[in-house]
Amino acid sequence: MTDTRITQIHSIYIDAPAEKVWQALTSSEYTNRYGYGGDLTFEPSRAAR
Repeated sequence: MTDTRITQIHSIYIDAPAEKVWQALTSSEYTNRYGYGGDLTFEPSRAAR
């Protein structure tokens, strides 16, 4: 049997300091305005497993 799975790799480059990107991803002001259409709340974790 032949393996027919396809792997796609995508990269994006953001021309902004890491602090600004983190703020945009985690601040309800930005997520409501540009991304998710509502407030975003979460608890960040140091180790994602």
